[in-house]
Amino acid sequence: MGSTGSPARRELCRILRPNGLACVYTGSYNEDQWNDALKNAGLVKEWRVIGLRNARNGTRVLNKTIRNMYTPIILYRNLPRGQLVTATMLADLLDYCEPEKDWDEWQKPVGESVQLLKFLSKPGDLIADLCVGSGTVPVATALVGERRRFVGCDIDETIVAAALTRVAQVLKKSD
Repeated sequence: MGSTGSPARRELCRILRPNGLACVYTGSYNEDQWNDALKNAGLVKEWRVIGLRNARNGTRVLNKTIRNMYTPIILYRNLPRGQLVTATMLADLLDYCEPEKDWDEWQKPVGESVQLLKFLSKPGDLIADLCVGSGTVPVATALVGERRRFVGCDIDETIVAAALTRVAQVLKKSD
């Protein structure tokens, strides 16, 4: 992650419209650094959601001394105006206990992304993922549908190929 994801942070601040929402999987270890960096960049922390992880598949951190059983998901807003208005109500604990690691070790549950997209976006919105990985967010975007569009990037072109394959499979099923 380096210096709290400086390139990702800069790009996030550049592409978010005023009042636009960002959903950031900070990880527990870097959560405070991300909060400080995004606050300094002008984004406002709106809410913290927890992605609960299966006890067998928690993430080890800090020299294998602590097993993290959850993933913090922080919601930020760029140049907020008024109250945060969302499409639906979202629980602050997303419990998808079955791990989904078929495509990538960092893969997140599709159901988690579906819930976040339903909460954070409206039909026709553009969804962006700056770390697309194996394609969980574009797959969730295709599943939620309602004219939502997706754009993403990743530094690993082999994993992007996997993401394209996953999205193609979902789109083929929906035809």
